Amino acid sequence: MAQSELAQNIWLQTLDYIQANEKISQTSFDNWFSKTKAVSLNQDEIIIETLDSFVSDWLKNKFSEIIQEALIHVLGAPIHMRFVAKENEIKKTQSIISSDIPESTKEKKTMKTIVPLEKQQPRQEPTHTNHFLQPTLLSDNDFESNLNYHYTFENFVVGGGNRLAYNIALAVSEDPGSRYNPLFIYGGSGLGKTHLMQAIGNQIHSENPNKRILYVTCEDFVNDFISNLSKNNMTKFRNKYRDIDILLVDDIQFLAKKEAMQEEFFHTFNHLYQNGKQLVLTCDTQPSEISKLTDRLRTRFEWGIMVDITVPDLETRMAILQRKLTADNMIEDVPNNVIEYIAAQFDSNIRELEGGLSRVVAYSTMFGKNDITLELAIEALKGFSKSQQTIISIYKVQKVVSSYFNIQVDDLKSKKRKQPLVKYRHIAVYLSKLLTDSSLQKIGKEFGGRDHTTIMHSIQTIESDLKTEQETQRMIEEIKELL
Repeated sequence: MAQSELAQNIWLQTLDYIQANEKISQTSFDNWFSKTKAVSLNQDEIIIETLDSFVSDWLKNKFSEIIQEALIHVLGAPIHMRFVAKENEIKKTQSIISSDIPESTKEKKTMKTIVPLEKQQPRQEPTHTNHFLQPTLLSDNDFESNLNYHYTFENFVVGGGNRLAYNIALAVSEDPGSRYNPLFIYGGSGLGKTHLMQAIGNQIHSENPNKRILYVTCEDFVNDFISNLSKNNMTKFRNKYRDIDILLVDDIQFLAKKEAMQEEFFHTFNHLYQNGKQLVLTCDTQPSEISKLTDRLRTRFEWGIMVDITVPDLETRMAILQRKLTADNMIEDVPNNVIEYIAAQFDSNIRELEGGLSRVVAYSTMFGKNDITLELAIEALKGFSKSQQTIISIYKVQKVVSSYFNIQVDDLKSKKRKQPLVKYRHIAVYLSKLLTDSSLQKIGKEFGGRDHTTIMHSIQTIESDLKTEQETQRMIEEIKELL
């Protein structure tokens, strides 16, 4: 038997032993171990290959004792383990910024991580996302967590746009309050941030029901603060948010411009963090782009790890629709071309995507159509599909602005600093932010690779001019009409 075959044979026996270990959930095993293999074995060392460096790092730091125990069981003696990442086969690399925990060090590390595509059949967040309408999980001490039990890792569809966030969220659920704290998940509306955040809470709850887990929206936090402040009952408020093990806060961007709430959240954050409690925050943008957020909160949000969720690709959107058909007991026999058509029409928001499917199914029922055909789907989505809506892109803004001012698109992207070109560029940047769903980073990239602070300056300049300059107001309105 060749050395590589022997190594793999030993490793498969090791995996069998690990999978039978009650300390490892099936979700953890599938995510961290199922794509590994042994590539080399000698009397001193076994080399384990993983799909990427993130998995290698997590196996080494989180599961080394369990793996060593399994190897001793199979081999009869301890052996050195080495994990290597097969990164040459991964096409897409994502970079995430991780900073050291102590504020005093002020050090920030950059970790380049690649995360494998998980082949799962779960679903994204359901169309109805109001957690108050869903059952609430209770710990053994009847502490209300506000968690929606539908939001689990098992029914989350993993694809290219959320794979990194999924793996890190799972890592947090397995070791809360340690390495990735706080976890800051950002991205557009309807992409699964709430689902992933609550999956962390649900997973921790299933492993340890006595953990005090609290999920709130930022709006909940603000309203709770105002209510308790008016009743002179801030002790109750602080006990609620500080006497817990896991705090999950959705849409943290709503703290912007609310100085008193930021002050209170700062102290809540510090209390939980210093006591080793896990914080998970979601936002529609990264901390540096939240307007009028205090620097001390911004830096704390960046202490642990930041990860984004981007729009799902076509294959992932199709998987989400297939999962929804199964999970919601909808019509089973929906042709693939119909699924693909619906997935192609809604490419930026999963709630809209699922709503499109529901509309097609409801349309067929309403008009007594037994078979859902492509023609029926097109008819049902008339006026809702992407092809029938006006799509405004950054490039379209650039084209219209350059035509309006009789300049070239390349001038808007150039480094030229002469007036009035700078003013025209500011206007194009402002309209790109106003009329598209693009992030500041995306806009900066499309305007000659400018950084997000430069883009923010352009936007703020036009916002200021609009308050005092009628000429700027007129130009903006005329360009918007053209768009």
